[in-house]
Amino acid sequence: MSLMKPNTMSDLLGRRSQYAPIRTWLKSWDGGKPTTYPLIIHGESGCGKSLIAELTSVEADFDPIISEAGDRDSAALKTSFGQGRSRSFFGQSRIVIVDDAMILDRREWREFESLLELKSFPLIILATTTDDVPYQVRRNALIVEIERPSSEHLFIHLQRVRAEHDYNHTDSDLRAIAEVASSWRSATLILMTIPPNMKPSERKRNPTRLGHSQVRAILMGQYPVGDVSVHPLQLLAAAEFNQTNPDVMIEANSLHSRQWATDLLGPIARHYLSTLRANSADRPPFRNRKITGSSLGRQV
Repeated sequence: MSLMKPNTMSDLLGRRSQYAPIRTWLKSWDGGKPTTYPLIIHGESGCGKSLIAELTSVEADFDPIISEAGDRDSAALKTSFGQGRSRSFFGQSRIVIVDDAMILDRREWREFESLLELKSFPLIILATTTDDVPYQVRRNALIVEIERPSSEHLFIHLQRVRAEHDYNHTDSDLRAIAEVASSWRSATLILMTIPPNMKPSERKRNPTRLGHSQVRAILMGQYPVGDVSVHPLQLLAAAEFNQTNPDVMIEANSLHSRQWATDLLGPIARHYLSTLRANSADRPPFRNRKITGSSLGRQV
């Protein structure tokens, strides 16, 4: 969610009532199984879905197993689901959290089929929109939307980040950032990348995903080079499909992978992603289509 990661649910900002359905669903596993399955949490990139899923799971005394994009494939998913059926070393029930649902392909989604009826363990799927999840998976699911943070909550969040990293930005600077940022992540990135007393460009707080428009604009060179608010994996998938230079793709993937482990690499990675170019900008995900002319080269 940000560089300053809350450790408990009480540290989270935002409207707390939106977490209530998640807590109720998790509690329903106490001695039984919920009627709705799985739990789908959706919302814009950077709005805190992963952190909320993890913290509510820990609060409910589950041991989270988090499946993230990267080296994940159907075999890795099967392994995670197998772990979900067993207890942890300390005897806790486990919960599987599948992040980045927008880049799962058809073969990977097939691993979910047997889970839907058996409900062997709690399963949370994180997505940008409900359309990222196939109908057969979401039709009996509990669906919870995480709202965009308000400018006031973003301001409080930025005050925390400023205190943690000893930035010299004034409250006026922070309020200006809070007015233009669209998520916790974008607010943090703006704070990290602009000096004190330099106000961010005046613009509306736009959603991080507007029908692939930002991805298309970046790939066609019609978006100013800088911060990327759309999910990086969505941009990387589109660039790969549209045959962006392989050497550039290797560097972009490497930067994105390392940013989570290296302090302050995030802004550099996102800046680099905004320089990706392609001759076309077809919209992912590419379900039910044969991908041709791409190094992906598979049915998804």
